[in-house]
Amino acid sequence: MSFWIQDKVCPVVEQLLARPDFRRLARWPLDQLDKLANSEARRLVEGVENAILASAKRLADLSQTPVLQEFIGGLAAGEEHAPPVQTPANGRPVEIPQWKSGFETPAHFIAAKPWRDLVCVYDYFQPVADLHLVDREAWLGPNSDHVQIASFSPFVHPHLRLPGDFIVRTLMIRIAYWRDGLLRVQQRFEGVLRQAKDTARLKETREAVCGIREPLERLEAICLHDPQSPLRQACITLVQVYAAYRKQADFSWLGAVGEMAGNAVSIRYPVDQCADIAITDHVAAALAEVAGLYRSEPDPEDVIQENCRKVPLVIVDGRGRRELYWHGELVDAEWETSARAWTLMVALAANARRGQGVDAASELGISLKDAKSDLKRILPSELFGLIEVRKGVYRLTLPRDKVFAVEFDQVDRLTELG
Repeated sequence: MSFWIQDKVCPVVEQLLARPDFRRLARWPLDQLDKLANSEARRLVEGVENAILASAKRLADLSQTPVLQEFIGGLAAGEEHAPPVQTPANGRPVEIPQWKSGFETPAHFIAAKPWRDLVCVYDYFQPVADLHLVDREAWLGPNSDHVQIASFSPFVHPHLRLPGDFIVRTLMIRIAYWRDGLLRVQQRFEGVLRQAKDTARLKETREAVCGIREPLERLEAICLHDPQSPLRQACITLVQVYAAYRKQADFSWLGAVGEMAGNAVSIRYPVDQCADIAITDHVAAALAEVAGLYRSEPDPEDVIQENCRKVPLVIVDGRGRRELYWHGELVDAEWETSARAWTLMVALAANARRGQGVDAASELGISLKDAKSDLKRILPSELFGLIEVRKGVYRLTLPRDKVFAVEFDQVDRLTELG
């Protein structure tokens, strides 16, 4: 199976990595969920976070009720006055550490937002941040750096053994961990208030955690149930597998997260040892999922926008389309009424890709001198300053790898110039 991945899977992934649409899908959790992202998905993450904090505050406020204070005092003294704790709706008991650091209940701790963020982008290649706490010892006690939280163990969540979108998976585990912790507090409070026949506060307590459900369902819809979710999962899976078997590969397109690619080696060990065929089955399913993408032509708009991010100068030529981007910004110009300026600019860009210039012998059918004068009015001064004229030869003094010039052919496919 190792040889199959190395000899068959990795070459396919290598071709896919050249496609902007594949990389965009593989980057989805980074672009959409990171705390700096300006996206609907990120706003939903913050909506869930706010709902958790609001629920925790409501429970913390309710804990000031005299009968609940008596109950909490009994817990602190080692006495258990509450009825047996019910198992949360998901069937998993929730283990919440006994509170120590001066707060009255875990709800107080949760209300203070003890996590850095519910999302950790460094989980991309392998879960590394568990609860992503600001102060780990405040929650887990002293010398707890190497204590593993069960919720992040593959033995508790077997889907963490398989490659895929670990960022989304760990996000959902963190949300469930804090929500279930609040449910545990809520259930204990309900038992005490029921015994005390305090119906008003019992109703308040029952409603305390309800606000999490709706934003969480919306977040799950976009992260887990979106029509493109299976394709995103497949692209991320293949990137992780490629990282596991191609240690020298360049993952700078993932930003700082690319430096964590070495973590993907955890995928390789069970495959090399033939210890887990579920991983290879998962990889095979990912290949089947991306088959349509692999056989299709890349989306021209993806190619253009990708290069706008990568190189300073992008020129797009075609029927009814003349666009020049400088450092990612579209230069606002009426190229249709400045045809000779456009003709010279396209020729300069195409020849810069060849390391050549433009002169009268290029037979562009225009006055190069007049066209250059037109460009002076249109181009940003920095770009115009890169046009050099020596002995009748006009050159764009940009390195060839800093220019991307394309035209649309008759069937609307992109053809690179130069």
